Amino acid sequence: MSDPVSPLSLFSGLGLLIGLPSAFVLNNRLLKEQPSVQPFKWGYYISVAGAIPYIFFTFALWWGVIFGSRDNKYEVLGMLVMAMLLTAASSVFSYMIQRKKWAWVVGTILILNPVVWIINAIYIKNRWDEL
Repeated sequence: MSDPVSPLSLFSGLGLLIGLPSAFVLNNRLLKEQPSVQPFKWGYYISVAGAIPYIFFTFALWWGVIFGSRDNKYEVLGMLVMAMLLTAASSVFSYMIQRKKWAWVVGTILILNPVVWIINAIYIKNRWDEL
C-alpha cells in the first residue's frame, strides 16, 4: 500500500513545475526591457518555486483561522500568528521577483535548504551590482 502524498511535497512540486516556465517568461521580459543585464533565469525560478508553497500554506492557515474551530483559543491564536508570519514571508518572494537585494537575502534563508543557500550565494554575488 502506498503512502499518500504530503501537502508539503505536493505544493513544493507544484512550485517547481510552475517556476520553470515562469522563469523563462520573466527572463525574456527582463532581457527585452534591459538588454544589458545578465540573464536571471535561476533567480526567477527560485523566486517563483519558493513562493508557491508559502502562498498555499498561508491560504490554508488563514482558512483555518477564519473557518476553523473556536474550541481552543490558543490554537486559533497560534494559527493567526503563523498566518501573519507566513503572509510576510510570502510577500518576500514577490520582492525577489522584482530583484530587490534585501529580499534575496531574506528569501534565500526562507527557502530552508542549505544547498540552495550556497547556490544563491554564488549566483547573487555575480549579480549583486546590477540588482
